[in-house]
Amino acid sequence: MRKNISIISFFVLSLIPAISHAAATSQDASKLRFEQRINKVKAEMEGGLIASSNEYKTLHDLEIVITKTILLPTIAVAALYEDRREILISNEFLHSLDSFSGHLAELLKETNFYRISDIRDGQYDNTSGQLISRDWDTDDKELHNFFMETGILDVISHELGHHIEDAFYPPKAPPAFAYEMESIAEDWSVSFKRENKLDKYKIGRIISLGAALRVHQKGDYKEPPHLEYARSVATRYLIEACYRSKTNQAEILCKLISEMS
Repeated sequence: MRKNISIISFFVLSLIPAISHAAATSQDASKLRFEQRINKVKAEMEGGLIASSNEYKTLHDLEIVITKTILLPTIAVAALYEDRREILISNEFLHSLDSFSGHLAELLKETNFYRISDIRDGQYDNTSGQLISRDWDTDDKELHNFFMETGILDVISHELGHHIEDAFYPPKAPPAFAYEMESIAEDWSVSFKRENKLDKYKIGRIISLGAALRVHQKGDYKEPPHLEYARSVATRYLIEACYRSKTNQAEILCKLISEMS
């Protein structure tokens, strides 16, 4: 069976075995909750596409599998087989993303941040540049969910970019070629989100990378060289995402993340 594997941005360039849907399935409640989040985001993405388009068909037919086999700093893998396409998302990453999103929501209780409705609708005071404050007492969960789903959107759209553009490469591909394939997938993802008015404030990549890196800021253990390299690459991508986003929301999140390190 032919297998092409794409590794998102900073993925560890090591062979990842084929993973069956059955082997990746778990009955724990957190996984069910993650699957519900993923399905919600996928439906939102499909809603902006023309049903007859190649993008819609590719996304609709994709199997998105949560797996415990892929460990951070790897986030997800786009896999192409002879009979199907898959996106494999790390269970460890989703747990980290969930915790990270909750942590951000808790921190933002003590700051001025755009109201959740304003984030979605794009309404803010562009003249004064002032952040809009609100009472967060009843909205921590809503903001938590928003960050979680925005991070998932970033992962799925990036991996979908690999499938749409056929930007695959083997695990041990030369770094320059891997970077080229990653850039192609990310460029498609950015265009897709912009055209469909998703992640208007360009914080999805910041959230997903921040969640992946946060786990590896804990503890004093010495990482293996390949993981240490992957984390350094992830940090570079996060810095680039913070620089390129150029929105007030992204600036706030990047500042919070930098203070966590």
